[in-house]
Amino acid sequence: VITFGEIMLRLATPGYLRFNQAKQFEATFGGGEANVAVSLANYGMEAEFVTRFPKNDIAQSDDPITTRADKIQEYRNKFATPFVAAERGYVDDVIEPDSTRPRIIAALEMLSSKRESRPAKKHGNLPV
Repeated sequence: VITFGEIMLRLATPGYLRFNQAKQFEATFGGGEANVAVSLANYGMEAEFVTRFPKNDIAQSDDPITTRADKIQEYRNKFATPFVAAERGYVDDVIEPDSTRPRIIAALEMLSSKRESRPAKKHGNLPV
């Protein structure tokens, strides 16, 4: 039996870690066609899975590992910076490391004299 179709790749972190905490991932392949092929193989039938790489720069490259690394670096340079997030309004300000301490001191000094004004009570405690 030969199955044709797209295969889905599921990446999971070991030990229920978050993606940004994990140093490795567990890969699980699936999809309707893959499930049929695996089930038939479990019953002793010969099963093959046929698919193809997508038409993108990595799949079409002569050296996909280097192309992938280049694409990752391009993404990091373009999107994974605090300056892009600030331009889009996701963060209020980007504080450079050499100005972090003075900014924190100024913020704490501003908050040291802050007093919370609460509205007057409308009802007092009733005697019991």
